[in-house]
Amino acid sequence: MELPEGVQDLWPPVPAIQRELENRLIKLLTRAGFVEVRTPTFELYENLRRGGQSEESLYKLIDTRGRVLALRPDFTLPVMRMALSRVETGELPWKVCYAGQVFRLRPMGSGRPHEYTQVGAEIIGTTSGDADGEILRLAAEGLLAAGCRQFRIVVGDCLVTSRLLQIAQMEEGQRKAARRALLRRDMVELERCIGGPVLECFTVRGRQLEVARMLLGKAGPDEAVSALDRLERLVNSLNETGPGIQAEVDLGLVRDLNYYTGMVFEVYADSSAVSLGGGGRYDKLGASFGREIGAVGFALDLSELARVHAAWVESDLSLASIH
Repeated sequence: MELPEGVQDLWPPVPAIQRELENRLIKLLTRAGFVEVRTPTFELYENLRRGGQSEESLYKLIDTRGRVLALRPDFTLPVMRMALSRVETGELPWKVCYAGQVFRLRPMGSGRPHEYTQVGAEIIGTTSGDADGEILRLAAEGLLAAGCRQFRIVVGDCLVTSRLLQIAQMEEGQRKAARRALLRRDMVELERCIGGPVLECFTVRGRQLEVARMLLGKAGPDEAVSALDRLERLVNSLNETGPGIQAEVDLGLVRDLNYYTGMVFEVYADSSAVSLGGGGRYDKLGASFGREIGAVGFALDLSELARVHAAWVESDLSLASIH
C-alpha cells in the first residue's frame, strides 16, 4: 500500500536505535539541569502563524468547534507558549528539554521527511551570551553521546547577515531573493543578487571574518560589530572543548524559520548529506504573544541521527568481518 509523501515506515534496527539515542540525550540534558516537558501534538493555527511559521509548512486540521489547528512543526513555539503562561519573572531563566514528533510540509521533491522526531532544549528568560555557549556545548555533547565520531558545527549570526545585506545596498526584492538563495545554498543565484566584498563574506570561508569586519567597520560601529566578535569567541571556545568537534563560522547561514534574531547554527556529520539539527537565539518570539523575552535553544533530528547511527553500526560490523 502506498504511503503519503514525506512519511516512511521504520524497520529494525532503526526504532530500537532511535529509542536508545533518545534516552541518552534526555539523560544528558536532565543531568545538565534541564527539566523535561511535553507539549500537545497540535496547536492553534493562529498561534503558530503569529509566531512566524509559514502557512506553506503547516499541516492543518479542523476541530469540532470549527477552529483551525495545526500539527506542531517544531517545539520552540509550544515551549515559549508554556513559558509565557506558566513561568513568573522570578523563576527565570527556565531550562527545559523535550522529545517528540514534529510535522513540517517540505517543498515537492526535496527528499526531506515531513514527519520526524526531535530531541532538544531551550533556555528561556536570558539574553546572556553564556547561554548561547551553553546551548552550543550541549548540542556538541549530544552528538558525542549519540555516537557521532566526527561532525561540524556551522555557526552564524542573523544580525551580522542582515547588516551585510544592508551594506550591499540592494532593493527589497533583491534582498529577499538573496536570503532565499542563502537558505537554499544556491551560490549561482546569490551571485546574481550580490557582488563585491559582501559576496565574499558569504562564499569565501577563509576570509569571511576579515572582510566582514572591514565592511562593518566602514559602516560605523553598531550591534553587528559586537555580534561578530561574540560569534568568533563562541566558535573558538567550541573548538577547544574536545576532539571530534569542528566548529566554523558561516556568515551566510540562514535557517528556515524566521523567528531567529542572533546566533544560529547547524550541525553536520561527515556521513550525512543533511543537517542533523541546529538552533539559535530568538529574543523576539515572545513579543508575538505580548512579552518580549530572551531565549535560545536547539533541536537534533533524532530520525536522521538514528539512520546515521545504524549505518555506522553496519560499517563497523562489515569491518569486523573483514578483519
